[in-house]
Amino acid sequence: MSMTISVEQYRELVLAGVEPLPGVQLPLEDCLGLTTAASVSAQVAVPVFTNSAMDGFAVHGVDVASATPDSPVELTVIGEVPAGTVGDAWVSDGQAMRVMTGAPLPAGADAVVMVERTDQLPG
Repeated sequence: MSMTISVEQYRELVLAGVEPLPGVQLPLEDCLGLTTAASVSAQVAVPVFTNSAMDGFAVHGVDVASATPDSPVELTVIGEVPAGTVGDAWVSDGQAMRVMTGAPLPAGADAVVMVERTDQLPG
């Protein structure tokens, strides 16, 4: 007579017979593909500036908070911040500045609207 058990029951049986291996210390260059046994945190922020995680427009969040597809908000685009640049760009109320992925956020901006959510074409 064969006994049938669920996948979940089988998983519990297997896991009951194993336990985690103890952690080891290795040089960083030998750790590719391994999992950390404890949390790791950077001593220095990288990058050292707030940057955009996407192509889009740096704005004041309150300027676009009420925007919908049926009721869009129109802002004045005052410039562009490409990735790899360092500058003193500033965004004021009612303005937007095109930013590329990795570009520093202009002062005054606290949000980025994805380019796909605008009527502007990339590039």
